[in-house]
Amino acid sequence: MSRNGNGAEVLTVDGRRIRVTRWNDRSATACLVPLEDVTLHPGPELDALVARLGTVGFDDVLTAALPEPRTARLLDDGFEVRQRLCLLARDLADVRRLPRTARPVPRRARPSDLDAVLAVDAAGFDEFWRFDAAALGEAIGATARSRYRVVRTDGGRDVGGYAVFGVADGCGFLQRLAVDPTRRRSGVATALLDDGFRWLRRRGAHTVLVNTQESNSQALAFYRAVGFVPESHHLVVLGRRTAGAGNRT
Repeated sequence: MSRNGNGAEVLTVDGRRIRVTRWNDRSATACLVPLEDVTLHPGPELDALVARLGTVGFDDVLTAALPEPRTARLLDDGFEVRQRLCLLARDLADVRRLPRTARPVPRRARPSDLDAVLAVDAAGFDEFWRFDAAALGEAIGATARSRYRVVRTDGGRDVGGYAVFGVADGCGFLQRLAVDPTRRRSGVATALLDDGFRWLRRRGAHTVLVNTQESNSQALAFYRAVGFVPESHHLVVLGRRTAGAGNRT
């Protein structure tokens, strides 16, 4: 057993390492993130982990987003679908031909931006998906190389939006994009995407992936408008109540 930089436990379950984090700082929900495989494997060791989490105060256990075709065994083992996500991809071959109209210029995020970044995130996402500082750190650290940028508005007084990109094995990932609702349609999102796409190309990525809720029609329409195309399969977040949850209700 070990702990990573932001305090999450890293456990070995059935021979696979799994990072166990709190879903966010407002919940009694744990999140299981496999580090060495694309899915989790049901069995006595996973059952024991869920039971253990119930004894230390967690009412619920969620998985990270998993490819839906690979979740059948977990569903048979007592997990249920909590969220369905649409996975989209964009070819970066035409990134140099993106229009270069006047728009805000993203800059490197600083520690002093954190509170404003989290406020923008809270305004843009519902409570289930909202980032706290630890979740933001997870997104930034999810890949060996990442780019975390903000756009300042009102003469630099406010954060109008931010984005986190990552790259691994020639593939890019848009880990997070959030824009202050009052700054939408002002070029903030386009500036952040343009900056991130160009950075990914310089790092050798040919494709960038992003996911969003199936029910988020506004986000889906935006991503389609900037060149993303839905993949053939979806992602799902699975959940399972712990035995401790029943004892505390």
